Amino acid sequence: MRMLLASFDRLATALAVFSAVLLVLIVVGTGAEVFNRFFGFGLVPGIIDFSGHAMFSIALLSAPWLLINNGHIRVSMVVDHVPDRAAHAVDLIGMAICLVVLIALTYFGVEIFIKSYSLGEVLYEEIVIPDWWLQWQIPLSTGLMSIEFVRKIVVSVRAFMNGQHKRGGEEPVFDV
Repeated sequence: MRMLLASFDRLATALAVFSAVLLVLIVVGTGAEVFNRFFGFGLVPGIIDFSGHAMFSIALLSAPWLLINNGHIRVSMVVDHVPDRAAHAVDLIGMAICLVVLIALTYFGVEIFIKSYSLGEVLYEEIVIPDWWLQWQIPLSTGLMSIEFVRKIVVSVRAFMNGQHKRGGEEPVFDV
């Protein structure tokens, strides 16, 4: 099981690195666009479309890594004002809600991806690409985040049952 979880972590890290590469490409492309405009060389074809698609990819593909590393935004106004045991219970409820939502998003993401692929839907912009080139990222990302929430819930329930009531946002509590 540890080997499977290590592979899961490596996949999330690889997707985060890919996201970082996309970010660098956006910066380089935007810089080239500015350079070309300044010196009158014209526009870099497709850079605006690429940047939009890349930002979509960055948001989705880096999300599982952020979740694994507790790098996500955590709103803890309520949890900060209740006892540790109650805070732990609220964390568990929040994680369960996130898991249900992510499972639904994964299911519908797969449905939309399959439909788009089978119909051959295309995005007509400056760069014409099949729509599924973007849509595959939704079920992958939400599926990976679902797995991570299952892992967090299992670890958190074990800690809760053992009387360890740590607040989830203060430190990486979910160490398997």
